[in-house]
Amino acid sequence: MTMSQQLGVEIGVAHTTPKHALGAIYTSPASGVTIGTTYMYLQADGAVTTALFYTYNEVTGQIEDTLEVAVHPADGKTKPLCVSPLTLADNEYAWVVIGPGVFTATSAEALDVDDVLYGHATVGTVADTASACFVPGVTVQTAIGSATTGTFVAHNRMNAYDLP
Repeated sequence: MTMSQQLGVEIGVAHTTPKHALGAIYTSPASGVTIGTTYMYLQADGAVTTALFYTYNEVTGQIEDTLEVAVHPADGKTKPLCVSPLTLADNEYAWVVIGPGVFTATSAEALDVDDVLYGHATVGTVADTASACFVPGVTVQTAIGSATTGTFVAHNRMNAYDLP
């Protein structure tokens, strides 16, 4: 059995006790022209809001902090990003999007399909206004309005890069 064939994967369902190993990976099947989406099973270290970008710890398997342009990542570092398809309470477990794939997230500003994305001062959101935090390889599928939830595409594993 490959990782993308795991039994009992429930996307959009929170668990109070772990149902899978932290860090397990699942890729949903492709559908027509839509690529499969890659998820990781993680635990919330604090409350997690649906459709916001968060950093996570690959060693502990915990969702850590909302993406903050001046804090996470900091000092020229890179942090892996995820987006949860649901709101999680502290210590709950769920499958979250890590990319590649299609997912729903929130923008801070109006975005066009070809926009380069950065972290925004509104924590957990992205915008096309250059900031110290670059989010490469993530685009919107269709143009979306300011402070709007829309459909995004991660063309690879999502990471945030602090620009020195």
